[in-house]
Amino acid sequence: MEKHLFKPYRALGYITSNAPFKLRSENLIYTIMVSIGNSFQLISSDKLIPYLTSNAQDGKIKTMQFYGKEHFLTNRKNDIIIWKGQNIEQTFSKHTAAVTQLMVLDNILLSLSKNNELLMWDLRTRLFLDQQLPVHSAAQFTITSIVHPQGYFNKVLLGSQQGKMQLWNLKTCKLIYTFNGWGASVVSLVQSPVVNIVAVGLVDGRIILHDLKQDATVATFTQKGSVTSISFRSDGTAHMATGTTVGKINIWDLEKKRLVVSIRAHKAAVGSAEYLRDEPILISNGADNAIKVWTFHNTLLNEPTVLRERSGHSTPPTGVDFFNCDLDDILTLSPTSLRLMNLNFSFSNRYLSPGKEPMDHLQSFALNPRHNRFFDTAVSFVAESRTVNTWNVAHFTIGSHKLQLSTNISAVTMSSCGHFAIVGCVDGQLVKFNVQSGVKRGSASKNHSHAKAITSIFVDATNRFVVSASIDCRISLWNLADMTLHKSIVLDEPATTLVHHPESSLYAAACDDFIVRVFDVSQCDLDTPVRTFNIGKRVEDLCFSHDGRWLIVASDDNVVRIYDIPANVMLDWFQVHKPITSLTFSPKSEYLITTHANELPIFLWTNQSHFGSVLLTKPEEVPSFLELPSHHTDQIKDSSNKANSIDVANAEEADQDHGVPDIEKDDVDVDMNVDEQEEGHTIVHHPQIGNSITMSQTTKSKWQTLLNLDVIKQRNKPLQAQSKPELAPFFLTTLPGLEPKFATPQEEAAAKASTTEQVIKLEQSDENMEDDEATAGWGDWATPENNEDEDEPTDDKVVVKKQKHSRGFSKSFANDARTKLSLALEKSARTQNYTKLTETLINMTPSAIDYEIRSLSSVDNDGADLRNLIDFLCYELRTNDNFDMMQTLVNVFVQVHGDVLFSGNQSFAQDLAQLQHAQQIGWNRIQKIFHANILYPGAHCGLNMDVLAIDVTEF
Repeated sequence: MEKHLFKPYRALGYITSNAPFKLRSENLIYTIMVSIGNSFQLISSDKLIPYLTSNAQDGKIKTMQFYGKEHFLTNRKNDIIIWKGQNIEQTFSKHTAAVTQLMVLDNILLSLSKNNELLMWDLRTRLFLDQQLPVHSAAQFTITSIVHPQGYFNKVLLGSQQGKMQLWNLKTCKLIYTFNGWGASVVSLVQSPVVNIVAVGLVDGRIILHDLKQDATVATFTQKGSVTSISFRSDGTAHMATGTTVGKINIWDLEKKRLVVSIRAHKAAVGSAEYLRDEPILISNGADNAIKVWTFHNTLLNEPTVLRERSGHSTPPTGVDFFNCDLDDILTLSPTSLRLMNLNFSFSNRYLSPGKEPMDHLQSFALNPRHNRFFDTAVSFVAESRTVNTWNVAHFTIGSHKLQLSTNISAVTMSSCGHFAIVGCVDGQLVKFNVQSGVKRGSASKNHSHAKAITSIFVDATNRFVVSASIDCRISLWNLADMTLHKSIVLDEPATTLVHHPESSLYAAACDDFIVRVFDVSQCDLDTPVRTFNIGKRVEDLCFSHDGRWLIVASDDNVVRIYDIPANVMLDWFQVHKPITSLTFSPKSEYLITTHANELPIFLWTNQSHFGSVLLTKPEEVPSFLELPSHHTDQIKDSSNKANSIDVANAEEADQDHGVPDIEKDDVDVDMNVDEQEEGHTIVHHPQIGNSITMSQTTKSKWQTLLNLDVIKQRNKPLQAQSKPELAPFFLTTLPGLEPKFATPQEEAAAKASTTEQVIKLEQSDENMEDDEATAGWGDWATPENNEDEDEPTDDKVVVKKQKHSRGFSKSFANDARTKLSLALEKSARTQNYTKLTETLINMTPSAIDYEIRSLSSVDNDGADLRNLIDFLCYELRTNDNFDMMQTLVNVFVQVHGDVLFSGNQSFAQDLAQLQHAQQIGWNRIQKIFHANILYPGAHCGLNMDVLAIDVTEF
């Protein structure tokens, strides 16, 4: 049972960090491995859609590498993690400082740490190598970069902060040669397409092409800023791309030794820029949370164009609000951009273009999507600005109007009808604009306006009142129609934030005295708050739940508090490690969305009361810490580990399945045993806890489908039967096939000859089958030929032996005519081990289970199939395991074979009595507890959600 109302679910909008990405070729498509904080993602290069996201680790990922087809390497502070898929497989721990670089040479791993430790590992045996390179003195040679020169077997080239380079033999652990360098720190080393030539990037912006064999410089290029990345084009054009710390990518012509073009690729430092092999395509990522694919197909201008990109906020977002409730679209604000994001599909996030003039220091925004298809639906303003910009979210561009004021703007909102934008200024002025025309439509009277800056504004649901708060300790209600003052409320302290719940006409005001006051706009006594909540800390943001019953408050001590407004109590609270900058509640009640300082993603928290029941107790004296949500991919993977995109039609259902909160592992301290099946499925077996019932680990819809399969088939029948083709005249011969075809005389003669041959072969096969049937089965029962001391077996012995195996089939029975379930039942009955049989049924579809049960024979061997199935059901019912699955199987089994079981045949009477007794063991006890809870609400029903078990101990 959940103990908190909200639980971490997933993070959105984090595309890539500034760590250099890694590429791996897979036929014509490349896999891009990028770091997203404490996780990594695998992205397909054709559409830039992520198809695998790793679990979260402790610490940020600064460097990573591929190893083989299924393994990945990342750093975690002082450790090196080996991943298999999205799970951690092993950890290397030898470094005494944070790992900064990783390089894989076949099965040898080289790892470099901040304290100049360069260690070698064998990835095949997962052992630390006995022979290691000598320890490098940081004062004389501080290693900054590593590269393996092409054609130099067992050798690596090391670059240093002092500017020198060293060539080492890894097998002999000896220094081969030292290069004097160029008097600047080496920050990048890359092998060129030419043997012996490496590119050396220096901190002062120089790029040196150096011949290792001759120890001679071939060419020198210079750019502004340190070199963050170097890559060579290999499709026949002698170009080199270099990245800078200011976000530029420079393209150099190696033949003419000059700069071809310099592009502003990213808003921050370029993490990596790399050409695809034998293609005029460049991939780059940067610290601005963006990854881009550039193409050079336009040879006339020699300028790359963006082929595709994925990006998020380059600075931490500070505001979020729902734009489209049906499609789960949200509009997010950061100091540098506005973005439209989708909660289910990360690849559909869009950037709202500000036009030719980039915007910085965006402070606040407001939206109303009512007229999204007709005119602008959002407004925003920049800090210390006198202009309000409108936005056309449907076209992802800035709007056509700029709303000008005479003083700096401090707050903005939109009316409930979507036609007006109300702007508050630092001098207390309140102005109304028409969004569609951009014309000023009124302002508050100077005699009644606020004396100081307006901090927050909203318009009620009836479009009647504009409510504004100011630091002059007043909340004023204005008539929207003519902007005249209706009522003023005087507070003890200024109100900094106003939040409105349209359906209930309630609004909450967060004041500087750390108290949140809840007012009712429709109430006659507007001065008296209906509720007051003493937070004790400064309120950063607050919001109402979808039904207006909860008030969620975020304070500056990183604590989220949930208050019940009707009961006037705090329901729950929890604390996070990052300061909260904004929060909002989804209109359909599934999620709470938060943004945090110094965090690029948008964080989603699932509302546990929406997806299930929550056992609420009195809040603890100290709030418990909850980790921020981790990243999830919005892809579904099949058994072959290939990523498949989620269909748009099933997106909401798929994401809600993922959104159901994970089961808490702290509720019950038990060991989980994981068995790998032959089909590739992974089944987690939960041990029984006392006298408890355990549910199967499959979805509820599977057993409901099996119970109602007849209804589903009847509903899916076509309304009109398929019409048959018209028959040909009886005197015309037709050839067999999908389409009727008349036969020529030659074809008719050939068909008759073929039919005669088939009849002859069939008669011969029938004769052989009769001979085989006469001797069939004797090999199974006869005495071995080499045992001459024993007598020949008599008919009585044979009869006795057949009676001993009456619950099974003789080996002479044709197994290919029996179903999968029939064979599994016989094997399980013989070994008295039903584990494989249970797993087989769990992995089968409802239609397959229904077919298998209907195919069980009630005639062969005195109904051995039905008896074995009854034994299996009795065993599982007595063990209280897979309770929901067994109840469904009993129901379907009795419906299908009830006419045989209850036909008066005394041979099944004893089996049915055992089944009835096993059924009463589990269900009668559960029914008694359910009735006890109905009659006596105080009775305890121990629900253990960790193992989906229900305690059925007798009262």
